[in-house]
Amino acid sequence: TLLARKGNPVTTVTDTRDPDQRLIWVVQDDPENPGKKMISLTTRAAATEAGIPLPEEFAPAAP
Repeated sequence: TLLARKGNPVTTVTDTRDPDQRLIWVVQDDPENPGKKMISLTTRAAATEAGIPLPEEFAPAAP
């Protein structure tokens, strides 16, 4: 999470759930090891477009 925060292009973000936190990590299937998972750095937009669920650290806050 710290790596994503430090690499985010919008440096004023203080909450990783903020939509301006564009760089995030996600857990997804490892294409080289079927049945295993891997962590990938990606953008919030790319993860959303690919249908990859956002981790709790980056998901919008519950109302």
